[in-house]
Amino acid sequence: MKKYFIAFLAFFSVSASVIQTTRGQQFQNPSTLVGIRVGTTLGGQSSGTTTDGTTSGLKFGILGGAQVEHWFSDNWGIGLSVLYNQKGASETYSEGSINHRFTDTTRNIDTICSGTDDFTLNYLEIPIHLKYALGYGDVMPYVFVGPSFGLLLSGSDKTTGLISAIGDVKPFLQSLDISIDFGAGFIDHIYNGPTIFFDAGYSAGISNIYKSNPPRTVTVGGSFPNPIDHTTSKSGDIRIGLGAMWPI
Repeated sequence: MKKYFIAFLAFFSVSASVIQTTRGQQFQNPSTLVGIRVGTTLGGQSSGTTTDGTTSGLKFGILGGAQVEHWFSDNWGIGLSVLYNQKGASETYSEGSINHRFTDTTRNIDTICSGTDDFTLNYLEIPIHLKYALGYGDVMPYVFVGPSFGLLLSGSDKTTGLISAIGDVKPFLQSLDISIDFGAGFIDHIYNGPTIFFDAGYSAGISNIYKSNPPRTVTVGGSFPNPIDHTTSKSGDIRIGLGAMWPI
């Protein structure tokens, strides 16, 4: 945690230094904008070990919050957001897989577990994006790239079939999720009005989400080894957002 915080401060210090240098030497018309962003996410997780009959898919979530941008010129800018972000994944355990066999303690027989488990992981997300707008005018496309720091708020899951819900997933999660974002969008400067934007991108996790593997139990009694090694899981989220900003 400490090394991530130091890296964050180092990145922010370098960014501030660049802003001060370019503001004084290169650009004639800098502008600062503040506003709001709302959108949706399709959350997923990559796992190093998955047994046969187990699949991990995308989980729908929401995001939203405040955003501030500073444009050094018509083409170059940097943005910082503070967002509520829902990540997660949807796991499916096939009833045809012998890897999901367990002993039903209520009837003392062997059976096979099946069902789904949807994880919802809530974060306070802080993305810092370098932006480059293409061309000139009121409406311009742009691309962006930069790190994103997710501070864990809570985690839970909902299940179907024979799978028992874990309930509070937070004790098994890391407190910080670091990812690299990249994507594209367009920005529209409305005359005598706000600046409207829309963008979409991908957030690739570079740190492990879990610090330990959650237990795997079933509703009729018994347990079986977790078919997914969550300790190697990293986030991978598609993010789509839109919003409005005003100059200050």
